[in-house]
Amino acid sequence: MKNQTMLIHHGEEHDQYQGAVVPPIYQNSLFVFEDWDDIDQAFDDPTDNAIYTRGKNPGV
Repeated sequence: MKNQTMLIHHGEEHDQYQGAVVPPIYQNSLFVFEDWDDIDQAFDDPTDNAIYTRGKNPGV
């Protein structure tokens, strides 16, 4: 391996890759709410809150 390759992968935990040669990309999202009232409010108006990735996603 070249030095640049070794440096970019320094500190990776290869045991966590379950046999993959390169680190896997985990394509998921998680929306966090402060408390139960915030969850209730989000589900009461799902068009104006980030509760589903294809809906009002903060990254869209």
